[in-house]
Amino acid sequence: MAEQGRRRWVPFGVGALVLLGALAFVASLTVPSLLNGGDDGQDVTVIDQYRGVPPGVAEDADRGAVVSTDPAQILVHTSGSSTCPLVPQSIEVNGVDLVITVATGLPDDTACTADLVPTTTVIAVPDGVDAAEIGQVTLVDG
Repeated sequence: MAEQGRRRWVPFGVGALVLLGALAFVASLTVPSLLNGGDDGQDVTVIDQYRGVPPGVAEDADRGAVVSTDPAQILVHTSGSSTCPLVPQSIEVNGVDLVITVATGLPDDTACTADLVPTTTVIAVPDGVDAAEIGQVTLVDG
């Protein structure tokens, strides 16, 4: 009789392990830093900020980044509220590619104007990265 009781628990245990494995897989797709030990990026060092786009960028450009090698810096330009501009918050290095998270950095209940103004934030190239070797720079909303 005890043997039958154990047999009932085996399928349950296997099912629980399969479910946990599936959940871990889904979590790895949505939260890679949690399972892979990565970080959310490093803080950026702001050198300067001004209204407008960097030299050589079209005035109607929505957003992007220009890498300068002399001096070594990244000019991140965004478009949005002039009182609550999107600015770089963190930067993640993926080989030669960079992912920069932009946000206002302000509390959610902050009142912002509804104008559409370009803002450029000049940030330092992350430590250990050669500006001449930077590949693609992607901006993501934070």
